[in-house]
Amino acid sequence: MKVAAVVGQDLTVEYLTKHILAVMRDQSTNVRLAVVENLGELNTVVSLDHISKSLLPTIIDLASDRQWRVRMAILEQTPKLATILSPKTFTTELLATVMRWLCDPVYSVRVAATENLANLSVAMGTSWAIDNIIPHLQELSKNSNYLYRMTALMGVVSMANVLDEKACAEYLMPLPRSLVQDSVANVRFNVAKTLKSISSRVSRRTLQHEIIPILQKLAQRDSDQDVGASSPCVFVCALSPPLIALRLIPVINEYVE
Repeated sequence: MKVAAVVGQDLTVEYLTKHILAVMRDQSTNVRLAVVENLGELNTVVSLDHISKSLLPTIIDLASDRQWRVRMAILEQTPKLATILSPKTFTTELLATVMRWLCDPVYSVRVAATENLANLSVAMGTSWAIDNIIPHLQELSKNSNYLYRMTALMGVVSMANVLDEKACAEYLMPLPRSLVQDSVANVRFNVAKTLKSISSRVSRRTLQHEIIPILQKLAQRDSDQDVGASSPCVFVCALSPPLIALRLIPVINEYVE
C-alpha cells in the first residue's frame, strides 16, 4: 500500500491494483487482514470509488471469509468505506453484506455488526439510516431464530445512540414493543433491557406512555421468573427521580402480592 503513495494514481490504477487484489486472496489470514486494514492508505492516492469495480467484489468475498477475524476486519472498515464510496455505490454494493453480519454464526461478529450500525448512521446520515437500516432490523425482529430477534434488539440500542427523540419514538420503539409477548423468555428479558437502555434517548412522554407501561406489564404478568423479577429493577433504572414515587410503588406492591 505504501508503494502507491510513491508511484502515484495513474500507475497505481494501471499496475498495482491487480497485485493488491491478488494479495487480498492470499491463503494466509494475516495477509488478508493486513491488506484490509490498510485500504485507507490506498485511498490517499486514488479514490476507492474509482477502482470500486475491481476491489468491491473481493471485499464482498472477504466479508464471508471462513475466518471470522477477516469478516470482523472487513466489518470494521465499512464506516470508512461509507465515507470513501459514493452513497449509491455503498448502498447498492455493500448494504446487503453489512446486514448479513447481523446473522453471522459468531456472536462477537453479530455484536460488532449491531454496534457498527451507529457508525454507519453517522457516516451516511440519519435519513439514510432510517430508510436502509431500520427496515432490516424490523425484518430481523420477525426471524424464526430467537438469536436474531435478540440481535435486532441490540441494533435498536445501537441506533438509539445516534437518532433523535422523535426518530427513536417513531422508528425504534415499535420493534421492542412487538416482542413483548415473544415466546422465548430470553427475548422478553432483553426487551426490558433494551427499553432501559433507550429510556434516556426518548422524550418524557414516550417514557411515561410507552416504556413504563411495557415494563409494568412484564413485571406484573410475565410467566417467566427471571423476566418478572428483573423488570421492576429495570423499571427503576428507567425512571427519573420525580417519576419513581409516582409510578413505582403501585408496581412493586402488585408484584409482591
